[in-house]
Amino acid sequence: MKILHIANFNLLKTNGCCENSMQRKITNGFIRAGHNVVTFSDRDLCRMLGITGSMNALGCKRVNDYLIKFALQICPDIIVLGHADTIKTETLLEIKKRLPNVKVIDWNVDNITSYPNAENKFNHDAQYTVQKLKNKQMASDLVLLTTADKNSLSQLKMSNNIVAFMPNIVDKSIETGRVFEHEKLPYDFLFAATPTLTREFCGQFVSVDTVAEDIKRHVPDLNPLFAGIAGNPKVHATQYQKACESAAMGLSLSHINSIYLYQSDRLAHFMGNGLLTFLDSASGYRDFFSNDEVAFYTTPEELYQKIAYYKANPLERMKVAKAGHDKYVALFNEVLVAEYIIDLVSTGQADKNKYPWAVVLS
Repeated sequence: MKILHIANFNLLKTNGCCENSMQRKITNGFIRAGHNVVTFSDRDLCRMLGITGSMNALGCKRVNDYLIKFALQICPDIIVLGHADTIKTETLLEIKKRLPNVKVIDWNVDNITSYPNAENKFNHDAQYTVQKLKNKQMASDLVLLTTADKNSLSQLKMSNNIVAFMPNIVDKSIETGRVFEHEKLPYDFLFAATPTLTREFCGQFVSVDTVAEDIKRHVPDLNPLFAGIAGNPKVHATQYQKACESAAMGLSLSHINSIYLYQSDRLAHFMGNGLLTFLDSASGYRDFFSNDEVAFYTTPEELYQKIAYYKANPLERMKVAKAGHDKYVALFNEVLVAEYIIDLVSTGQADKNKYPWAVVLS
């Protein structure tokens, strides 16, 4: 199939450019599954066509006009949208009118679940994401979200579409680290986050700085790398990949950790690079991973105890990390997820034997 993938490929802004972003992994997966993929960087084009170098109304209008002409030239079988906020529903409907066999897929990795006791901004952002996706519902044949909670997914179900879970993808050409092969590394522990909102930690909402400080206090001989936390700068792109390759263990702490299978893509980065990954038991990933593959915790005390244990027992850490890495790559690699997406948009179904994690509202 010919696939037009519209997403932020971020060619004009070097600050914060992400080589491990989902759009790159999805593109790689489609190509490796045998499809022809044409990428369309909507935000870059919006800036260029808006003349001023910034995204504005003129650039937005021009990029939509340009997309119609572009799509009619290449005649894709599928249009895939990833956080393509510049593209209007009317544009997609016009393309579908003129190319009646084309299918439209809209994927999004942001949280869509409002949560009691979370900060107002967190719930506002969730509602905003839901509304953005709803705005394109009339044109979308398939909506993909990185949550498997059926109540959350049902917010976007309509009679004309399919709504489904999409996991955080691992790509061995991107997550190239093999941390589990090394007994000694520059850092014992990696915790990378943006400290703008509190996060759910063992059922309580706390700041990431507090989580980091408590880990260091309870495991005083730990040599951690705190990125974006406790006054430390964030790391991006190659620096971030190097950080993942330099730490024995890592904490995957999303804003919400008790919504079924919803996690930051940090989970794929850590497990894909072979870090022993610490994950809240409430996340739902116990359905697919055992204690011999992931360092699950239920309480802060259990987290501290396990960090200290695996620091003192590197061979055990390496064994568990490798098992987790191998399982994650087998379950959530880019080719398998690409085939899952194609199956959904083509047939409306996903084989649970092939995709055991599939959650589909069809």
